[in-house]
Amino acid sequence: MVHQKKSWAYEQYQKFRLTPPRTMNCIIVTLQAILAPLDTDGIRRMMNRETFDFTSAGRQKTAVFLTVSDTDRSKDPFINLFYAQALNELCTYADEKCHDFCLPVPVRFILDDFGTNCRIDNFENIISNIRSRNISAMLMLQSKSQLVASYRESSHTILDNCDTMLYMGGNDIDTAELIGKRSNTPLYQIMEMPVGMHWLFRRGEKVQYSKTIELYQSEKNLTIETMERR
Repeated sequence: MVHQKKSWAYEQYQKFRLTPPRTMNCIIVTLQAILAPLDTDGIRRMMNRETFDFTSAGRQKTAVFLTVSDTDRSKDPFINLFYAQALNELCTYADEKCHDFCLPVPVRFILDDFGTNCRIDNFENIISNIRSRNISAMLMLQSKSQLVASYRESSHTILDNCDTMLYMGGNDIDTAELIGKRSNTPLYQIMEMPVGMHWLFRRGEKVQYSKTIELYQSEKNLTIETMERR
């Protein structure tokens, strides 16, 4: 065990004690405001439980479900912390413990309502670097405008790092313009796209426009074929 006088926390506390009384009081008040969301019975019970090993998802098949309220945003800092810690732990584990800096078991983050849910800090840089570690992210959006509202100019970086894009229709003109440019299709045809049709973009492949049920069937057959090979 590291002696407390040699720890980083102890050194920071010693520096804190050297500050003038008025400055010290300001620091204390600021810390109290930051830590106030933690001062609930539910959060304390959650924090007192055993720690979660994020790297286990990269070593064996694991499913973790994270339920987030779409109306109560008060817990967003904890959701952000969970995602940031999970991505950081998995990347560190791949870099330090895995052959070829790649997780032995692929890890996929399925992020529903990504544009309107909790904003993940630094995600535009994370999505650019996780692929080499055998980590991927599936982002589900109602429109491009929602992504821009949450991530501002970084939204372009996020979209550019997605090798596959599936568009199933909508009323957002910005999204329709993006799909129209990628498919070389007039805007009015994108806006009038029938329900049950989709556009599929994959890097290095020809753009596909077909019925959604056909896509489901082809993906299902591919999954069955992959399982049979294993």
